[in-house]
Formats: sequence, C-alpha cells, structure tokens
Amino acid sequence: MNELLPRTDCRTEIVFDTETSTATYDPATRTLWHGMHIQPRPCFSEAFLRDALELHNQIRRGRWPVNFYVLRSEVPKVFNLGGDLNMLRGYAVKKDWAGVSRYARLCVDTLYGMISGFEQQVISIAEISGDALGGGFEAALACDFMIAEKGAKLGFPEVLFNLFPGMGAFSLLARKLGPQMAQRMILSGAMYQPEVLQAQGLLDEVAEPGQGHLAVQNFIRSTQKRLQGYKGLMEARRRTALWTTHQELVQVVEHWAECVKQVSERDLRLIERLVSAQTRLRPSEDTGGLGGVPDIPQIIARRPAPILRPTVPSVAPFMVRASG
Repeated sequence: MNELLPRTDCRTEIVFDTETSTATYDPATRTLWHGMHIQPRPCFSEAFLRDALELHNQIRRGRWPVNFYVLRSEVPKVFNLGGDLNMLRGYAVKKDWAGVSRYARLCVDTLYGMISGFEQQVISIAEISGDALGGGFEAALACDFMIAEKGAKLGFPEVLFNLFPGMGAFSLLARKLGPQMAQRMILSGAMYQPEVLQAQGLLDEVAEPGQGHLAVQNFIRSTQKRLQGYKGLMEARRRTALWTTHQELVQVVEHWAECVKQVSERDLRLIERLVSAQTRLRPSEDTGGLGGVPDIPQIIARRPAPILRPTVPSVAPFMVRASG
C-alpha cells in the first residue's frame, strides 16, 4: 500500500471515511477537505466515484454548513491519474458497453457536483500536489480555483491511445482558455508544467513543492474577507451561457462511450502498458513517497508540448442562459 500524506490539521474532524476517500471538516472556516486515497492505483475507480457522489449529496443536502470544498490527494506526488483504464479495458474486451456508459455517467455526475457548487454556492478548490492526468485534470478543471505545486504535470494523454477526454475537458477548457487552445491541448497528448498553465491564466496559483496545502489554506483565509462577493460571482457565472450544464456533459460523455467501441487491439495493448506502469508505482526513498507518474508520452510516443497562444472565445460573455 502506498504511503499516504498527513490529513490537514488538528482543527478538523473526520466526517466521512471510506476505503477511497476521507473528508475532514473545519468549522472555523466551514471548509470540507476531500482527500483521495484510491488503491491500488490513484485513478477514478467506480468505488471512489460512488463514495464521492455520496459525499457530494451530503453537502448538497446541507449536512454541514460548507463555504469551501477542497479536492486533494493523500498519495504523494500524484493528484489523480484519471479514468480507471484497467476497468475500461476489461469492459472493452468483454464488449460490456452498458458498463462503459454506467462508468461514464458516474464520472460526469461526480464532476458536476463541483461545477454546480453543490447547489449550495460552495466554492471549490483543487489542491494539485502532484500529477493530474486525463480525468484527474478534468476533476481539477471542474473546481472554481486551481492551485498546483511546481513539479506537477498536467495534461490529457487520451489521444495517444485513440480516445479523447470525455468527462468535461473540452467543455471546461474551452470556456476558460478558448476553444482553439482547448483543442490544441487535448490533441497534443502533452504534459504541461504548472508555470505554463498559470501564465495562460488557467491556474490561479503555483506553490513551491510541498507548499500546496499551505497555499490553499492561505487562499481560503484571504477569500473569507470577500466571501459574499466570491460566492455571488461564482453563482452569477453558473447562470450564464458561458458555464457548463449537466445536459452538455451527458451529451458529450455519451458520444465518448460510443467512441470506446471503436478502440483497436493496438489501443488496448497501449492501455494495458499504461495500467502496468501505474501499478508498478511504489514509494521511493529519495522522495519519501511516489516517484511520480510514468511519463505517458514516453511510453507511447514522444510529443513536445505545443505553445499555447491565446484565442478569442466564441461565446458572447454576457449571454444569460434561458431558464427551463
């Protein structure tokens, strides 16, 4: 079992605890810290998604008064490696397309909790203390704010095995960076450094290695002074045509599930190699934890990260989404 990171600080209490997740609550700041510790690979297993949905439903029902929700990892050097490729490969080999669709829907339902502010105007923050790939990056993008540590890698490797990230990547990136930049990032299959993404305005802050948790705490502390303004803007944004709807996510992920049916034997072999590389991750003496995720572009094909050039978003910024 991989060595886990400490869980927040002594002021918090554990309010939700499963084999995949532990949530602690800080009543002073009304912050719920959601720590991921998924085994045997730090990726989005069905068990984790069901646990996360249950936690999100409790927030939505108002079990705790929550102003801030922080998604973080308790696995050193890794935020999340994305979709459960081992499970996906198994479904594809057995041609269990209903299983693929069920898993895809679980993913978007989980992400939409953060996108919607849990229908409680909760501000969500991704604490990216390690590599965020594929669905892991999508989960971070679903948050209102992203704070990453230097040395982390972020990207979408799916195109390298003939798929695309279907759980919100284009929808969220296109709104935050513009459609052309979103397309360029996704089709490159490249890994990006946090400093590059911060320069493009995608990341809100880049912290020194090991300082991501402190940076999030400081962000919460400073935001509390203008909390109603932040909450008001986040909710106003959700009511515009700029923001992502649950219906849009479902339509895209249904198309993604259809694309899974087209994966070839070669693609499945590449997925198997990635699963093997992920499974071999073990704590290393020099880092005190995991040595980082495998270099996915190196496993499959060496591709340099393209230069991201700003583009003009194609959605008018002040169009208000019609109700109903």
